[in-house]
Amino acid sequence: MAYEIDALQMSASELESTVKSYSLSSDLKGKTVRIMGHYTEQGYKFLLGLSETGKSTWNIEVIGEEGVRFPVQTGNLANPVEIIGEFSSYIEDGKEYPCIKVKQVQKVACVFK
Repeated sequence: MAYEIDALQMSASELESTVKSYSLSSDLKGKTVRIMGHYTEQGYKFLLGLSETGKSTWNIEVIGEEGVRFPVQTGNLANPVEIIGEFSSYIEDGKEYPCIKVKQVQKVACVFK
């Protein structure tokens, strides 16, 4: 699947800065991205960047398009996934929230560093 931004080519600090600075008026909105991180579901679905010690360094909400199935996390183990999606947003209770609309997700093996 094609994408405009390859977050896997960014350094850890570049990726952290990009995700943390993504806002609804950002020039990233509407662009497709390939990104990898730890997927977790805590009422809402999130993709997290983890440091080599397992500490969360960034997070962004993810919303699957119809038919997208996210891998289930097992206990406290890392749940690394590669996502291809689009920087987007959704509205809940009259407030707009940034997210990535996921077009494709797959579980991967990786080392967080």
